[in-house]
Amino acid sequence: MRLDYFYNTEGENFRFYQIPALLLEEEEYRGISDTAKILYGVLLSRLALSRKNSWIEKDTGRLYITYNLKQLVEKLGRSDRTISKAMKQLSEVGLIEKKKRGQGKPDIIYVMNFTAVHKEGAKETVPEEQMEQNLPEDKMQENKREETIAETSITGKEDQRGDSRSEEITILEKRHAREFYRKKIRHQLEYEILMQRHKTDKNIIDAMIEIMANIYISDRATYKISGEEIPVNEVQNRIKTLNVQHIEYIIECLNRNTREIRKPDNYLLASLYNAPLTIGLYYKAQVQHDFKMENAKKMIFPIGEPNDKFAQYFTGKSFLAPVSTSQVGIFNVTFEPGCRNNWHIYHAKSGGGQILICIAGRGYYQEEGKEEVEMKPGDCVNIPAEVKHWHGAAPDEWFSHLAIEVPGEKTSSEWCEIVTDEIYGKLK
Repeated sequence: MRLDYFYNTEGENFRFYQIPALLLEEEEYRGISDTAKILYGVLLSRLALSRKNSWIEKDTGRLYITYNLKQLVEKLGRSDRTISKAMKQLSEVGLIEKKKRGQGKPDIIYVMNFTAVHKEGAKETVPEEQMEQNLPEDKMQENKREETIAETSITGKEDQRGDSRSEEITILEKRHAREFYRKKIRHQLEYEILMQRHKTDKNIIDAMIEIMANIYISDRATYKISGEEIPVNEVQNRIKTLNVQHIEYIIECLNRNTREIRKPDNYLLASLYNAPLTIGLYYKAQVQHDFKMENAKKMIFPIGEPNDKFAQYFTGKSFLAPVSTSQVGIFNVTFEPGCRNNWHIYHAKSGGGQILICIAGRGYYQEEGKEEVEMKPGDCVNIPAEVKHWHGAAPDEWFSHLAIEVPGEKTSSEWCEIVTDEIYGKLK
């Protein structure tokens, strides 16, 4: 068999642009347009001309390309506006960086390596085997130490020798690091509970998680929050304290806000950073305001602080104020309208259980398999041990009760499933 030659421009028929599978499969790239993904493939292919055209930075060894807007418009058959928007999207997700040269010259475009995180000072990629052979013994030991650092980041185990977060991120492939922190943050914020309570706010919750993940892997020195430059480690330490109630607080503030939010990411970042400091004052002021109008004059006990410790077992906001912690535990528990706790059981070998006395507002108590009991100020409910039950506020009123712990032998509490909207929706 004799093969034929290529003639004239026939060779052009066998040029292809490749789009990395990551751009189609990874969650972090789902937000960019198909045009942007095709454009990245075009820019990536042009890197092959970098060495031939000496498009290499002398001091860093970085490859770059040049392309003006007119050339890209002609090549992709899209409008100026579409190409400009696609370039902006690629820049926002970190797939390209641009440097203006002025004097009518086309911009320098750095096509970023989507498979690895940038290492400051690196001039070219060398196979790992060759690097190991060329490295002196002390440098090989340092690399092994860095591998341990990376493993520390994934497992969450603290390395006793200590090092910085930026050191860890230079070892990890950025997308793997980001996904690791997404999972960690979802667990921290009890994502499934948030989805049960705030399905319509999923996009906002996911945006907050993405901001938090980016903070964990950031190589920036500071973040500008409310006009102040905050060290990145301080921001990271603050977001480690966030929980489900802080996120619900931010969502509530967003829903109450009537002003235009011009920079949503900056607004959410500031909200996340400030939430642990402002949540207590916000809810205390809100509760006290509402009680001034209806219940404050009737209630002689303090409202207390947000019930953070047990927030995961409540639908809605609750507040806790200890009245007595010696001899017999007595606590004032306040529920916002619509708030209720999960089904739960008090176990005891003997004795045990709880007594509820309504002191303000209106609420309900219900045992499994029985009708709900309405509670108003002065009403008392005795809850024996081993009885599955729940209690909480009426849909449209605040509710406060004293919870009195009944002494017993080998007592414990078991928290069960949430009280569904189907069950709670029957109340008035």
